[in-house]
Amino acid sequence: MTDTDMRQGGGAAIPQPSDEIIALYRQHVPDYLSELMAAVDQNDQEKVMFQCHKMCSAMRTMGFDNIAEILEEIQRDKPECDALKELTSRVETLVNHTLLLLDK
Repeated sequence: MTDTDMRQGGGAAIPQPSDEIIALYRQHVPDYLSELMAAVDQNDQEKVMFQCHKMCSAMRTMGFDNIAEILEEIQRDKPECDALKELTSRVETLVNHTLLLLDK
């Protein structure tokens, strides 16, 4: 699979990530997610924002726009503790789902 491979989705052609990009995603995103969840547990807003920014790029590169949008919402709205935990829990579930799908 190459960068120029395309798949059809919703009527628009979407670039298919290369095998190298997928491997990098699988290698780094679990650490990014762990760092995000730790920052949330520590209530470290600065680290939360940094991790969301870092993860957002990875999600957009892979075409996981729904996850990127949640991460952008966190960055934009800077939600309080309970709302932040709910949003990051959704991110965690979705990211873990992407990793399971990529393992198939």
